[in-house]
Amino acid sequence: MKRMKIYKLLIFSLIIIILASCSSLSQKLQNLLESKSTKNSNEIKVAKNYCDSKSNIQSLLEDPLLLSSTQFKNNSISFIEKSILLSLFEMERRPDITGPYSRLQVIVRTNGEMQYFDFRPKNLEDDSKISYLYGLQYLLRKYKSTTSLTELTKRLEIITPDHLPVSAGFESFLSQYKKDIKKNKELEKLYMKGDEILTKFETFQRANLIKSIQSFQKKKLFDDSSYEVIKNGLDFTTTDAQKNTTSCNFSFNKNIVSSDQLSFDGAYSSNSFSYVENNNYFLAVTSSHLKNPIEMKDEFFINARPMASPLPICHLKNTSLKTELSLTSSTGRIPSQHIKHLLEYDLMNSLSLDSISHTLNFARHLFLINPDRILYESKKGRKEQLNFFLQMNFPIYHVENIGEITAIATQHSNHLFSIIKDDRTSKKLICIP
Repeated sequence: MKRMKIYKLLIFSLIIIILASCSSLSQKLQNLLESKSTKNSNEIKVAKNYCDSKSNIQSLLEDPLLLSSTQFKNNSISFIEKSILLSLFEMERRPDITGPYSRLQVIVRTNGEMQYFDFRPKNLEDDSKISYLYGLQYLLRKYKSTTSLTELTKRLEIITPDHLPVSAGFESFLSQYKKDIKKNKELEKLYMKGDEILTKFETFQRANLIKSIQSFQKKKLFDDSSYEVIKNGLDFTTTDAQKNTTSCNFSFNKNIVSSDQLSFDGAYSSNSFSYVENNNYFLAVTSSHLKNPIEMKDEFFINARPMASPLPICHLKNTSLKTELSLTSSTGRIPSQHIKHLLEYDLMNSLSLDSISHTLNFARHLFLINPDRILYESKKGRKEQLNFFLQMNFPIYHVENIGEITAIATQHSNHLFSIIKDDRTSKKLICIP
């Protein structure tokens, strides 16, 4: 009996020791995990929103498929021809935001010279004019390419599959216009399976661009007299005491930018994309109004007309720092107001790509009138900024994301060119040595 009590006491003591050991071990494991977690979090490098000096090839695209093509890497294809190939691919990939009827604005830097172009029909109400394709052909001629638009399109069809994946952005468009698509046999055939629209990662048949271009040529839609080409139209320029210049295609007078004057009537679609190769860059933005209800046109493309107003584009130059910045603001109401705010943040006196990226991705706000109100990215903002707005006695509305800005920075002192990505976009920034 006594032995039994001693035996039970030993077992009980052993259990206590084991439990205590387990508790101690558990705590040690927890401490180790926390220590490891802290260590790992410090080691994880946050993905940068820009490319470094080792990146000779850069792009900001929703789908960088073409960059992996051996034909695209071919040195026999010029920089401008590669830029046009990417532009043609954007038509096939996102027919909802980039079509032959879209307005096209481009900043091109090649051979040490930067130029801005804006392509639109002379008659903005004429939705038969193909200002986007005309602009691409114009650029090939301007930069003395020996390859025609048709030849480049044939090359594109060789290196791209017959069916292209639906992106997240395109899925969102299809979902928004599902009712219109179901009512249109051509759209339904392309973008629906049964009663449901195509979703992300499913595929759709790409447009037959060669057939379309040949059809447009027969209709004489590439006639120069039908289009207005604005060259180097960044006419609104200011120069400060240090001879730093800001040149834009819109007036940044406070009264104009703060009003709805540059707010576009009705919904519009826009798309920006960019490509950098060594010391050359191509920054493009398209814009158009979709016809309501949406419908097919010319067998492959969604009916649209070009925007009457250009999207805001600026080129900033800091003489003392030997830096330049080309940027465009797209998406949403009064996109020019975002550029104006960046200038107020003294963007061009930023010394590094990191500081420029930080400024571009700082919490945005938008002043609207009739009625007076402020849209504000409160989750990205600081308490001091919110308190400042509250003192203005304006109604404040939280918005997850406002606008989209694309920028290309140049630092001449170290021969650096870098695309700077807006963290609000789903586009992929590719940096290739």
